[in-house]
Amino acid sequence: MNSTGFDTTNNELPEKDVMAVVAEKANADYVIAMEISQLITTRHLSMFQVKVVTKAKLKYKLYNAKQNKLVSFQTTGLSENKSVFGDVGYRDPITKALNQAMDEANTKIMNSL
Repeated sequence: MNSTGFDTTNNELPEKDVMAVVAEKANADYVIAMEISQLITTRHLSMFQVKVVTKAKLKYKLYNAKQNKLVSFQTTGLSENKSVFGDVGYRDPITKALNQAMDEANTKIMNSL
């Protein structure tokens, strides 16, 4: 990415021309860029239950070098971790929400090939 002149500090997904250069330099058929655009984790407490809910939104750009085509899409994931007794952590619902969103993206990518 650095050799294309892409500025990674702007925190944006690369444009089509940058992805085309990456595909050419890497001799790749496809280039995929992904951004975690939203990751919200909330903790809910009641008298009998503790629940952690995570919502994840991922943005993707898929570049097809052969067709010189760029496709943009987003996916979402949602996960809950709850306990009647004891405490619940944040890692498991965050991991599950991200994995769910990435699995959805994988399906979209495979269907577009």
